[in-house]
Order: sequence, then structure tokens, then C-alpha cells
Amino acid sequence: MTNQTSSEIYVQTATSSTQKIVSMGQMSLARSASGSLLAPSLGSCLALCLFSPSKRVVAMAHIVLPTRSRTKLAEQAENSSPCKYADESLAAIFTEMARKYGDLQGKDFSAKIIGGAQLFKGGAANTLYPTIGQQNIQMLLKDLCKRSITISGCDVGGEAGRSVRFDTETGDVHIRRAGHTLEIIL
Repeated sequence: MTNQTSSEIYVQTATSSTQKIVSMGQMSLARSASGSLLAPSLGSCLALCLFSPSKRVVAMAHIVLPTRSRTKLAEQAENSSPCKYADESLAAIFTEMARKYGDLQGKDFSAKIIGGAQLFKGGAANTLYPTIGQQNIQMLLKDLCKRSITISGCDVGGEAGRSVRFDTETGDVHIRRAGHTLEIIL
């Protein structure tokens, strides 16, 4: 197992059985093995889960904002992880995958997208402007299309937060919505 705090990247080996929390703005990469990547308490954030059964590689990113330009403090934005942003997360994931596992293409993967809820009424919700969650979804979908990544599952929008568990062996994504006991599997 390798943990690099500077770029917030976690790589698990194929023989380990672990659970790893993917915090806001982080990404985790793994070889397919028994274990889980977790994104608890998603609101307007997105969990992007990438799975390639043929290459035996998985990745999860916990995306916070649609683009770096939305941050109020430019100096903080410059130092933040690219996985914090919907328009930069895929590039960062594929750069790290190439470094760890060799060159992989978007067509090798399928994606599952979870989150992007609007938890609070009022403000932007009462205008013609999309909410942060909607902007995150739009930006990520645009980048997935550009990279020819198939979207195999989606549970986005709405008004309920979600917690996500991504099974790194099977590619199944288990979703629990806030206030519900039912678990959704994508």
C-alpha cells in the first residue's frame, strides 16, 4: 500500500482487502482486489467511480466544485488537488494511472456518477442559474464524453445526500441516501 499525502493519492495492491475513505478533493486508485473505496456524506459533491475489468484497475474521485475558477481565494485554489474540480479530475486520474499502471485509455473504463444533490432550498435554487451540484454533473459529463468513457450508472441530483461504497473487485457501487434504509446498487 502506498499513501502520498502531497497529491492525496492512495494505491492499494491487488492482494490487500481494505476500505479507504476518499475525502473531499481526493482520488484513490487501486488494482481490482477485494476492498472498498468509500465516499461518505455526499451533498452537492460527486463520487466518480471508474472501473476496467479488462485492465483490472479502479479509481474514485470525490469532486467538490465544477471548476477551479469558482473558488473565492485564488491562492488556496492554486494549492488544491485537481480532483477537487470536475473539469480537472479525469486528467489527474489518468495521469496518475499512467504513472502507476501504464497507459490506459478512457475507452477501457466505464463510469458511475453519484451525488450532485441540492440540499438547501432558496438562493440559487430560486434562480435560473444551475446549482453547484448541477454544475458539477454537467462539467463531469462533458469531460467523460470527451474521453469516450461509457457511463454505466448514474444516481445524481435530487435533494438527498448520499454515501457511497465502491467495491473494487466487482465494480458495484452501493449507495445509501440520507434518511433511507434502502441501499441502491449500480
